[in-house]
Amino acid sequence: MLPIHTVLDNSFSKEFSITGACLTFELRQSFVLRMSFVSWQYGFLLAAAFVLYWSVPGPWRIRLLLAASYIFYAAWDIRFISLLLASTSTYYFCGLAIANKPRPLREVFTYTCLPGIWLVLCLLLKKPVPVSGLVWAFALPVIMLVSHVLIQRMTERDSRCKAFLWLALGVNLGLLGFFKYFNFFAESGAALLNQLGLETDWTLLNIVLPVGISFYTFQAISYVVDIQKNKVQPTSDFTTFATYLAFFPQLVAGPIERSTGLLPQLLKPPCWIIDHLYSGARLLLIGFFKKIFVADNCAILANHVFSTPSAELNTAWALLGVSAFAFQIYGDFSGYSDIARGSARLLGIELTINFRLPYLALNPSEFWRRWHITLSTWFRDYVYIPLGGNKGTAWKTCRNLTLAMLLAGLWHGASWNFVLWGAYHALLLGIFHHSLLWQQTTTATWPRKVAAWLLMFALTLLGWAIFRAESFPQLFDWLQALSQWHNPDALDWRKPSRWLWLHIVPLLLFQAVTFNQDDESSLSHLHWATRGIILLLLFILTVTSMVSDKEFIYFRF
Repeated sequence: MLPIHTVLDNSFSKEFSITGACLTFELRQSFVLRMSFVSWQYGFLLAAAFVLYWSVPGPWRIRLLLAASYIFYAAWDIRFISLLLASTSTYYFCGLAIANKPRPLREVFTYTCLPGIWLVLCLLLKKPVPVSGLVWAFALPVIMLVSHVLIQRMTERDSRCKAFLWLALGVNLGLLGFFKYFNFFAESGAALLNQLGLETDWTLLNIVLPVGISFYTFQAISYVVDIQKNKVQPTSDFTTFATYLAFFPQLVAGPIERSTGLLPQLLKPPCWIIDHLYSGARLLLIGFFKKIFVADNCAILANHVFSTPSAELNTAWALLGVSAFAFQIYGDFSGYSDIARGSARLLGIELTINFRLPYLALNPSEFWRRWHITLSTWFRDYVYIPLGGNKGTAWKTCRNLTLAMLLAGLWHGASWNFVLWGAYHALLLGIFHHSLLWQQTTTATWPRKVAAWLLMFALTLLGWAIFRAESFPQLFDWLQALSQWHNPDALDWRKPSRWLWLHIVPLLLFQAVTFNQDDESSLSHLHWATRGIILLLLFILTVTSMVSDKEFIYFRF
């Protein structure tokens, strides 16, 4: 047993202890942590990219970004580069074909051979590659070549465009589905058959989830769909498109960029201004503060509560644990987004704002306009609206909301808890759309706004309990603990609560300063001396944080 008071410098009661394993957030999918934003390796890569990017001639800058992005991704697992090359080549050629600008077949075949060539190089470097990996990699150019020949024989242009769109989606969603969901559906199918009395003895594959595959797949989908809808023209430069898909600051956990925002910035020559350095460094510091000081410290309490049997907890502990997780996941992911934006800003590139004080939302719709904005707008534009949005009957609107949110939940991970979380938020959104009283909260009086905020925050915490639980039994344990007002076996929760307040009050004070800004990390409205004091305090809190580096939660998605 590892006494937590030794980790938290006697901040908690000496009776409060947890196992060392509880200090680490266990991922549902396993991979080896190689180059996190909070590692010295990333700092070296970013510094080198920054210096070289503004030193080399213009045409070399995009190549430098691509090289840095592939180095960053290869640091996780060099074999994952083959998947990134597969997505890049298929979407690049399908995008051009959708716009009626198909490339020669020999070029299609050559570029789509890159994933297979890469895996052969991995074998030469003594990296184990399964036979199935080599098979799909060398089958890809054949599939693309044959598909291009058959589709180009279609006489109607619209039919050709749709065929190329479905080709791109089929290849890449197939890869995503295999790596992320194959074992999940295999296990679920086996469990269902066993319940029906049919014995199964299936052998599950040892599949490692490639980090970031969900993010760059969605980014690529938006690219070809926007081309098909004539919202954007495809780029004819393979290197630029490869950089768009693999841009290292946002490659593994977003923000999910659209081609209309990021591609033009990559195509035009960048111009150096000193604000790149200031704003980039500011965003990096704020991101590190949210991640290291807020999220990693809140994780200790959240991990303890969700790994402890309900018999040892009570209502106070249950609320403490889910509140800690709420600020952990916010600090973790909004911190990541700020670090990504800051890294890109050093290179003269502006990424999309991903968070706008989500815990101030007064209703479910407003919450999703503030939380993980690039993902929620992606599902709105590419799932909810194509299904019909809210233009049909009330039943159809609820159906569209439910399907979009179920897919959003499943996108977060191969677990029925995530599906339940999606269904829960679909229910909240459905109730909101049919509740005129709830819809009027944004223009209501202050007492009603406060009541609406309290209700929405409580509902959000319940949702986070569903999200954080790694299984239904763990969720039921938390719910049982929530109902135990007086449990004589529970440890004292008051000192741990002070630990939580110690690490969220600085965040709340910072957010109070940026409350009226479009960017929750902006300090431009303050006097330069005030900005300096705030940034200095954030720096001190970050470097004196007592918890060692932890992986980012959204790396598993």
